[in-house]
Formats: sequence, structure tokens, C-alpha cells
Amino acid sequence: AHPAAGSPPLCRRWYAPVDEWVAAAPARQAGLQHASAFATLAHDNAAAHEPAAPAAPQPLLRAPSNAVRVECSKCGEEISMVFDDESEEWMLQGAVDAGGGVFHHYDCAAPRGGGG
Repeated sequence: AHPAAGSPPLCRRWYAPVDEWVAAAPARQAGLQHASAFATLAHDNAAAHEPAAPAAPQPLLRAPSNAVRVECSKCGEEISMVFDDESEEWMLQGAVDAGGGVFHHYDCAAPRGGGG
């Protein structure tokens, strides 16, 4: 699909001559044409804006009554607190009570396979 020696490169012409365009018609009819750049961009943008699959609900655990900020005792990051309208209480989202006022993220407390 390289042009013959001495002929100008195909990419330098904006429009193909009629005979080349007509000769390419069987390939277009067979569905061998390339997708336009605009169609590809539209498809990529649509995929990027599709809503993500809903995440599995995280367990809720009642927050200690005097808690303003609760940190995971394993990783040290803050455990998010949400207000539960049903129980009218602050809840720790995705947390596990380790006892004695100690809390872990659910993922931090989960046993890891493989040992080591």
C-alpha cells in the first residue's frame, strides 16, 4: 500500500482522485474502512461518562458518642463518618470495632491471603 516510486505520497493530497476513490469502494462496502476520528472520540467520551457500577454497600457501625474524628488503628487514616437518618446517629462507614475503642477500616481488618 505504498505508492509507486516517483509518485507523490498519498497523505499529501487532501482528496483522492476519482479513480482511486472508486477503486476503494469495494473495501468500503466490505466494511473495511477505518472509523472516523470523531466517531472514535465520541465513543471514548461516552464510555468515560458512563456511570460506574454501584459499589457494594459498606458496613455501618455506630460511632462513639464523643467522636469527632476516628482513625484506623492499622493504617492511621481517618474512617469516614456519615449521619444515618433512620437511626438518627453518626455512623462509621466501612469500619470494624476491634474492642476497647479501637477501630479498623473494614479492608484493613480483612485477612490477607498468602501469609508471609
